[in-house]
Amino acid sequence: RGGSKSVVHYDDQDNINCMIAGEKRFIFMHPSYKQDFEAFPNSKKNRYGWVDTDLDRSLPGYGAFMGRIDVDRMDLIKYPGWKDVKWSFADLKPGDCLYIPYQWYHQVTAHPGRSINVHIWYWRPAKFETSCEQAAPPTFADCTWGWEPKKGHLGKLQKGWPKPTKCRAKRGSKEL
Repeated sequence: RGGSKSVVHYDDQDNINCMIAGEKRFIFMHPSYKQDFEAFPNSKKNRYGWVDTDLDRSLPGYGAFMGRIDVDRMDLIKYPGWKDVKWSFADLKPGDCLYIPYQWYHQVTAHPGRSINVHIWYWRPAKFETSCEQAAPPTFADCTWGWEPKKGHLGKLQKGWPKPTKCRAKRGSKEL
């Protein structure tokens, strides 16, 4: 069964999303709208329908998102801020992958029928290692995964925190 749709939201990490079967439409809004989108959450003063469940636990869902709007029937009288928002979209089909940057607002709608996709959320280190001492870059299998920074997207490792993703040196073909 397809036809599902998300609310407008953003993720606290980068995301690579790949379609296996079916089709989805992704609509994007730049993070430069953050101050306007999130002003006066949970109130009629908000011109975009932004809710923050951390501020009001009686609201359904979790986190913060555009929870008061119907993405299929935008009410520009009730939420006039949307008339000035610039957006873009991408239609994904099987075999397509899409990079969704950290804190980009987006909404996703699956086409009718079966839809299967896979996504990987990940955090970038505050300092990216740029040395290229290895003969070949590591593969996913050469790396450990699962580190999440405790303070913000670009984490800085502190004493006592879990160790970040690490990759071992690529093995030569003789070692395999």
